[in-house]
Amino acid sequence: MTKLKLISAVAAVLLILNILGLFFMLSHKPPRSPREVIIEKLHFDKSQVQEYEKLIEIHKEQVRKFQDETLPLKNALYGTLTSETRPEIRDSVIQKLGEIQIKIEETHYQHFKDIQQLCKENQRQDFDLLTKDLAGLFSMPMPKHHKR
Repeated sequence: MTKLKLISAVAAVLLILNILGLFFMLSHKPPRSPREVIIEKLHFDKSQVQEYEKLIEIHKEQVRKFQDETLPLKNALYGTLTSETRPEIRDSVIQKLGEIQIKIEETHYQHFKDIQQLCKENQRQDFDLLTKDLAGLFSMPMPKHHKR
């Protein structure tokens, strides 16, 4: 095989790989946000989207407040690792963290009840279908652990 044929063959393979890579990138849509999925699946109109946006802001603020409460508790919990702390103190901090987590979950639940109230009669069935996907819609993939 001559040098020219070899270079031409390599260039052709690289061109094909580039075309395939471009096709792959263009054919896969970026992941949509849960907000976009809910709006699409429930077929919200413009006014419903505006109301939904307000609900999102209220929900974010409520959850942020609870999460802010957890930071000092988590610091206290992990601070017990370096000292001779009585187990009941550690257990008390964990109990308080659990109570806050319950409040966060109740807030999430109420948020979806509020979204349900935004739905018109013809959207109720779509909401019922959406409820089957809610946990997965908001779950984040867990990072893979690196082996040491």
